[in-house]
Amino acid sequence: MNINMGGVKSQELYSGPPIELPSLVDVIKEKRQETKESETKAPKAEQKEPQTSATLDAQRMEYFDDRNEIEATGGVVITTYPEKTTLRADKAIFNKNTNVIKLYDNVVLNKNGSTLKGDYMSIDLNEENILMNEPIGTVGKMVLRAQEGYAYANEIQMINGDVQMAKEFELMLQTKGFGYYDDTIVQRELSDMGLKKKRSEPLKIKTKEIIIEGKRDHDNVTLKKVDIYYKKFKVASADSIEIMSDKTHSYIESNLPEIGMIRDFGTYIGWGYTTEVPFGGTLKIMPALVYKSGAGIGIIGRYRSQRNMLEAAWGTSSENLIVQGKYKFNKNLYVDYGRHGYFDEWFYGRRQPGYIAQLVHDKSYKVADLDATYKQRFSGGYVTDYGVRESDSTFGTMRLRWQGELSKTLFEKRNPEQDMYLRSYLYTQAGATLYGTGDVVGIVRFGPSLQTRVKNWGSRISYGMAGVHNDSPLMFDKYIYGKQFITIDENIRLGRFLAVGYQGTISILRDNPDRDLLTENKFYVIAGPDDVKVAFSYDAYRERALFDVFFMVGNDNSKIKYDKLTARNMDKTGKKTSPFENFKFYKVKVPENI
Repeated sequence: MNINMGGVKSQELYSGPPIELPSLVDVIKEKRQETKESETKAPKAEQKEPQTSATLDAQRMEYFDDRNEIEATGGVVITTYPEKTTLRADKAIFNKNTNVIKLYDNVVLNKNGSTLKGDYMSIDLNEENILMNEPIGTVGKMVLRAQEGYAYANEIQMINGDVQMAKEFELMLQTKGFGYYDDTIVQRELSDMGLKKKRSEPLKIKTKEIIIEGKRDHDNVTLKKVDIYYKKFKVASADSIEIMSDKTHSYIESNLPEIGMIRDFGTYIGWGYTTEVPFGGTLKIMPALVYKSGAGIGIIGRYRSQRNMLEAAWGTSSENLIVQGKYKFNKNLYVDYGRHGYFDEWFYGRRQPGYIAQLVHDKSYKVADLDATYKQRFSGGYVTDYGVRESDSTFGTMRLRWQGELSKTLFEKRNPEQDMYLRSYLYTQAGATLYGTGDVVGIVRFGPSLQTRVKNWGSRISYGMAGVHNDSPLMFDKYIYGKQFITIDENIRLGRFLAVGYQGTISILRDNPDRDLLTENKFYVIAGPDDVKVAFSYDAYRERALFDVFFMVGNDNSKIKYDKLTARNMDKTGKKTSPFENFKFYKVKVPENI
């Protein structure tokens, strides 16, 4: 149908089915085939039916014969198959001569959950690329902005822009030295960075290039030539920062420096190398400077995967090998193993055996009839007493242990307007241990506990009485808290930039192996502005110091500015893959006479 509209000489209104567009992949394959045929002067092979396709749909489509263009307006949707990439816009023009699609206004590209938004996009089917003006993209929980953006088959490039976390996402990054299995001493509420507050972006990170890459077993982020500023002051620089994670993002590993203190190893500082390991694991090897009754050198290694976590350290100052490991079968069942590390024994405390290998199962239950909570733990394996060197006299035996706790809240009151909280509860704990020597040790503990918070001051005080039957044949495994004890956990904010806390257990009768009044003695200090917090904590009983650095990344307070960002294989991000996906299987025909 020929009509005349607005001075346009000839237009043809198209109202048929969605228009089939040439696939980007098929166009490239065809051009390469034509080039190859022209070089060999061979007759052109029969063109195979395209395996992928694209459709253009809209509320209104017009064909301009003089320009050989199709113009689509109103809810334009371009969908490619079978990879199901979707493009949306208010208007699109497809020039059949140049093989270029131009999209205008409210342009959105969506592929496997990642999006790219802008006001204009140009798709060159001949060159296998997409150009977008001032794009805004989302990759996982990151928002990407740039002056220009280019999209290729498996890669997105963005030029001169910034990255920040989505506003609804709150992320606190923590870096800690060796001691991953230590319970956190620092109370998290004290390191609250005011995530809901509007801030003026004091923390700024500038980098030459960011590479985001989805691999078969890992999702990796690399920052090159990094400068970190706090307000106008440069506080740190790095040639490269690498961050690695498994496909489920159950852990994060990086090549950042680490600092800490380990008993019978020493105080150390190190900067390591991180690499990928098959099946979603990462390995970090970190040379370190160590001080233990003299300066020395050491090495720390850490392996992490979704199920396994293993750390090891050795230094010349102590000549002591420390190993801590945990393998998780599920959230309730795991294996603890290691040498000279501190392992969690619940209300027995964190203990340091010589060697340990044990299977552990713990689980909590709600007791509806009592309106209470019951938790129990079973463990069994082989343990030895502590000895720094192999020549030291150590004793080992099998150990089976059961622990249980029943706790019931007596009173609970909250007043958010006044920032006040009050809770009191009763607890009863029991444990029984059978050793390979035939010794049986039993413990029963019970008492009240009071937990309060009044504005900047938080407190938890518990009193307990214990009955102990028999004594452990292993020195490291002896009960250390006594028949009467008081547990104290106090913390207070002294201002916007400083908070302090203390945790301790008082053995009232001093009826513990060392006759000590304090059998737990820990303190910590948290200092820093809203966006960066530094925490120092020290456990006097275990002679361990930890340094924690908390960064607030996201919302409106920080951005990473880049010259170039490359995102590769984003369709693989966060997706598990089979280790056998690249294996080929062949059918074998067996003769009938066999």
